[in-house]
Amino acid sequence: MGARAPGLIVLLAGALYLGTLRYGFVWDDLFLIVLNQFVRRLTDLPAWLTLTADQATFGAFSGNLYRPGLLVSMAVDFALWGERAAGFHLTNLLLHGLMVWLVYRLVRAVTTREELAAVTALLFAVHPTHVEAVAWISGRTDLWVSVFMLAATWLYHTSLRSWGWRRAGWYAGAMGAMSAGLFFKEAAVLLPAVFLLLEGLGPRVNAAHAGPWRQALLRSLPFWAIAVGHLAFLSRPLQTYNPGLLSPELLLARLPGSLETLARYVGLMLFPVTMRPFYALPRPASFLAPWPLAGAALLLVLLALGIFWWRRFPAAAFGLGWFLITVAPYLDLFAFSPRTMGLADRYLYGPSVGALLVAALLLDRMGDHLASRSGLLRSHLLGASTAALVLIFAGLTAWYMPVWRDNVSLYSRMVRDFPQAPEPHLNLGTTYLDLGEVDRGIAELEAAVRLRPDWIRPQISLALATVGARSPAAGFRLFDRIAGAAAGEHEYYVMRGRAHLTVREPEAAAEILSAGLQRFPASLDLHLLLARAREAQGDAAGAVEAYRRVLAMDPRLASAHEGLGRALAREGNYAAAAQAFTQALELRPDRLSLLRLLALAREAEGQVEESLRLWREVASRTQDPGTLAEAQARIQRLAGASPSRPAVPPRTP
Repeated sequence: MGARAPGLIVLLAGALYLGTLRYGFVWDDLFLIVLNQFVRRLTDLPAWLTLTADQATFGAFSGNLYRPGLLVSMAVDFALWGERAAGFHLTNLLLHGLMVWLVYRLVRAVTTREELAAVTALLFAVHPTHVEAVAWISGRTDLWVSVFMLAATWLYHTSLRSWGWRRAGWYAGAMGAMSAGLFFKEAAVLLPAVFLLLEGLGPRVNAAHAGPWRQALLRSLPFWAIAVGHLAFLSRPLQTYNPGLLSPELLLARLPGSLETLARYVGLMLFPVTMRPFYALPRPASFLAPWPLAGAALLLVLLALGIFWWRRFPAAAFGLGWFLITVAPYLDLFAFSPRTMGLADRYLYGPSVGALLVAALLLDRMGDHLASRSGLLRSHLLGASTAALVLIFAGLTAWYMPVWRDNVSLYSRMVRDFPQAPEPHLNLGTTYLDLGEVDRGIAELEAAVRLRPDWIRPQISLALATVGARSPAAGFRLFDRIAGAAAGEHEYYVMRGRAHLTVREPEAAAEILSAGLQRFPASLDLHLLLARAREAQGDAAGAVEAYRRVLAMDPRLASAHEGLGRALAREGNYAAAAQAFTQALELRPDRLSLLRLLALAREAEGQVEESLRLWREVASRTQDPGTLAEAQARIQRLAGASPSRPAVPPRTP
């Protein structure tokens, strides 16, 4: 195959997903990145290490899982790209390329055959079930944990083929990779089982110095210690959704759903034509239901195959073992969210490595069999069958990928797939409201409330939409009706504060926002809205203090610099106001309104020449007739002002 094969396969993977660089932030990206203050400053790194997923999003993500690595990854991207989604998608694309390269390296190490490594990497690069993990920015946690799990396995395998200090170095590298993976997702706790699988297969998968089982267990002991320690650390959040965590009754009740999940995942690997961004499936209560029966039968068949292949087809036994071990955390035996069934395409990203290795080995065996009958070269047959699969998979990937382009595409697909699930209706409704399609947005929110009347979040959004678009009185009645149940919801205080500001009730807004800050003192949204309420009240000093508090939390927030400038100008501090407007312009040079405010501040400060220059720039850039007329009038008046007699300060901007 040549030394260039891995690089060419990585380039193919990049080319296939290149279109995602034009995609935006969708679904959880808004809460994790766009609206998340914790990713806006790298200096907050020590605080991230103490945050769980729900704390980092003020309850937008359910569950108390500990994944600080994802925050760090998003924060680094935010430092590089700001709110430009293309940069975040580029990181996902690069991670997928790294994963493809690691697949090649691991399969090459296990099988000692370059062509099998290339085939597995090719199939992995284009498999359609990977779209969610790669095309969705928030799916990155599965990319990261898979990269570290694969790297740890490769390093551990290399340590088994080394001696002395080199062996210790590779071993330490595997331990470091596993530990890093746990910062992104708890699925890495099962890596020691993969290492024991390598030890058991030993020389049959090129692990020449595996040794007896006693030594293997001793070598894996530090990894088990890390895994057990991490699970103990997660014991409390796991019990959030699993009271009586290890009780036989709980496990038996969830087992039919786990078997169904396994059957569906195997089906997606074999026939990747039913990918969905969201699954709202009822949990089966009986082992005799069709899907649990299929899952049980598949599990028995896969275990029997693993035993049969152990000596006859060891590389396939490793691939099958990898799949079963790494898919186990995603079989929903333990709940990680309030969803009835925790099924998602992205969960197949890491486990698919083993399944695709088995597929490559079976294609190779089939080619060998056909070559002996037809006289053709086995490599030609392997190449032809691989090329056919790659074309089919790449076509399906390209067909499904645009679902993740924007929120309208994504949520519309969810509603189409599961019209009786309230979550897609809520998400589509809020998206329509953001786009200004109020009637469609309210209709979707009403559908979500109708489908699940006890769910507070769609009612909060519906109340705000009703205040702004239909009847303020009716909207606030809805807010009052849900106030008790929504008292612990961060979104309630944000939405109700916005509603009061919409109808110009800054005193009521300040009251509800202050109450929200007592519950969520670190909320950037609440602090920013309170600053706007103080400004609307005419409390310039209070607004200045509030805006400065916001900027201490996020100095890159252009709207906060702008608000601070307005409040300072109201106090008559035009020089400081101009400085604030300048900082806002540095962050948002496209906003002509900021240039206008800066021109007014410079004019009020008495800097005639600078103000004149700014007004001329406003006049040259504006498309609004009113703004153009204002700029021309200011230019005419300022141009006639004497340098020794500055223009009379205008009305406060």
